[in-house]
Amino acid sequence: MLTKYKKRLLLLFISLIIIFSIVYIITISFEKKDINQQWYLDNKGQTIGFRTGVNGEDINFSSTLQISDPNSIIAIMDVGVNFNFNIQTNQFINENEIPNNGIDDDGNGFIDDISGWDFYNNDNSQYDNLYGASHGTSLINILVGRDGNKYIPLIDNVSILSIKVFEGESYRISGIIEGIEYAEQLGASILIMSFELLTYNESVYTKMRNSDMFFVCSAGNNNSIEVNYPAKFNLDNMIVVGGIANNGYPYEKTNFGSFVDIYAPAKDIYSIDSYGEYHLYSGTSYAVPQVAAIAYYLHETFNIQIADLKAQIILNSRISSRAYLNNEYVRIIDYCIITEMT
Repeated sequence: MLTKYKKRLLLLFISLIIIFSIVYIITISFEKKDINQQWYLDNKGQTIGFRTGVNGEDINFSSTLQISDPNSIIAIMDVGVNFNFNIQTNQFINENEIPNNGIDDDGNGFIDDISGWDFYNNDNSQYDNLYGASHGTSLINILVGRDGNKYIPLIDNVSILSIKVFEGESYRISGIIEGIEYAEQLGASILIMSFELLTYNESVYTKMRNSDMFFVCSAGNNNSIEVNYPAKFNLDNMIVVGGIANNGYPYEKTNFGSFVDIYAPAKDIYSIDSYGEYHLYSGTSYAVPQVAAIAYYLHETFNIQIADLKAQIILNSRISSRAYLNNEYVRIIDYCIITEMT
């Protein structure tokens, strides 16, 4: 027979097993909840925010796109990127530059540009930890962020080059032009431009038109047939991305019309801010990383030339059965169609 002491030990052991089991179940359920928040990958009709989704209205994602070239670079022009948290291992490192020695080791005109450049303040701190400066961080997390089993990236094995040109909503045209040149110089082939310029600028237009890079631009969020620049430049080496919601209908603020080439999820997109906290974000900016990943994958895996990328992305998309804009059903990116290309 068990002594009173042994009975107590047994009860304690059983209690600990029950407690650990409950903690494990809660942890797993939260991880599944986090994955379910990424409805744009796999829409099973879950409720996100205050909107119930429709099964299958997503990007038809099966697995993270794999890139074999370790020197792969995608650039982003934004308010800067905080590379802590989920995206730390994806930060571009300029191996030709010795950190903090005050010397332009690689002779590219930028001193100690170890991981990008701030073209607004003209220094090597591409992220300044300003309040509200989370836009670039949240976009890059959608692209390459990985958080155990809780968050799945769109693409793997790429370096992210952050080019800061905005401080809040302020920018300099010269910074945008120099930033494009800088991205080209360091070998980026895709440049994310999720912002709007309210007026036409010939210098920016010419620099983009003559670039060897492919530009992925947001359509804007004015619920208008009119888009702003750079989306309105209508260049062969750029694609403009509009937005849909998790019910398959257009995101209510997306711009649309002949300048918008392709659509992707843009409403209640789950990502982190620059402090590592998760939120639901809305705007056509958040559709851009989904298209940028496909553009880079096509370019690197199938050797699709920059001038042909837009046509191939559109050709290998699907026609929506719900999102009807400008007298036609729009085309939505489809990862399965892309990955099954031969």
